[in-house]
Amino acid sequence: MSGVVSAVDWGETAEELYKRYKVEAGIKVRKRLQVLWVVRWGQGARAVAKQAGVGERTVVRWLGWYRDGGLASVLERVPGHGAMGAASWLSEDQKWLLEEQTAKGKFRTYDEAREWVEQEYGVTYRYKGMYSMLARLGVHPIGAKTCIGEGRSQEAGGVEKGGLLRALAREDIHQGEKVHLSDELRLGLRGQVRRVLAPRGVKVVQTLQLRYEWSYLLLAVEPLSATLKWEWLERMNQGHIKPVLEKWALDCVVWDGACSHRGKSLRELSTKRVLLPPYSPELRRRVEGHVYRDFKAKRDEADKYLHELEADLARVQRLCGWDWLQESLSRLPQRPAVA
Repeated sequence: MSGVVSAVDWGETAEELYKRYKVEAGIKVRKRLQVLWVVRWGQGARAVAKQAGVGERTVVRWLGWYRDGGLASVLERVPGHGAMGAASWLSEDQKWLLEEQTAKGKFRTYDEAREWVEQEYGVTYRYKGMYSMLARLGVHPIGAKTCIGEGRSQEAGGVEKGGLLRALAREDIHQGEKVHLSDELRLGLRGQVRRVLAPRGVKVVQTLQLRYEWSYLLLAVEPLSATLKWEWLERMNQGHIKPVLEKWALDCVVWDGACSHRGKSLRELSTKRVLLPPYSPELRRRVEGHVYRDFKAKRDEADKYLHELEADLARVQRLCGWDWLQESLSRLPQRPAVA
């Protein structure tokens, strides 16, 4: 094949195709948009095929589809393009209740879950169907094998990407109970250089402090009220974290899955725990890039910054009061009335 592209009656400009390519998430669709965009710019089929990682005949075939039916004809031939998928047999409320019952350990096997769904809703699932359903909900029967740690969201990123409400519901958290987001930071005198502004042509020299002295900061934020709690710890282990949580008496804490957060001794506390993938705060921007006379001076600077945040609720809400967090916390169920 010569690689020369026959004339095409284009319905889009190269810029329009490029914009579609940039915003498209599906890999297969992106590849086709990439081919069309580069050909529209004037490249030959051979060069485009090499650049996109497809065969030259594939490029020619896609261009033939475009000539016959335009861009829609090329994209609709992608498997699954525009497909909505089969509707679920269970409503959202029914799936919520199924997830809640599974998370509480009602079912030991997938067959028990199938039987319960059939009795409650009159819907019959096959074994694989129930397996897929519970996997999508991020739960599993207590008899099923799993490598997920206690309290951990069972999908990567599940807690912070739409799963926070379900995770809190599994821990029996209701309206009126305060949910704190928490993490730790090791702060010490082994400093870091920071980017700074300087006149053009002037060499920037920063003094780097290298002393092995540090402490751990345990910080918790309640996003709805924008309130802070913090404590300095000698070490980040269960023995040091547990007394702080006892002192704070939090209803619920959401933090990462560090070993010290999953310890057995923390189960004795009334504070309920929801685990999520690790995340690091950005206190370092304030305190790094300077030389301190001792560690206490650096710790005092960190405390000063935290007190500034504590006094500025609007600033805290801008930093951590994300819409999805506030929406999840505001939709927590009401605690049932005591008979």
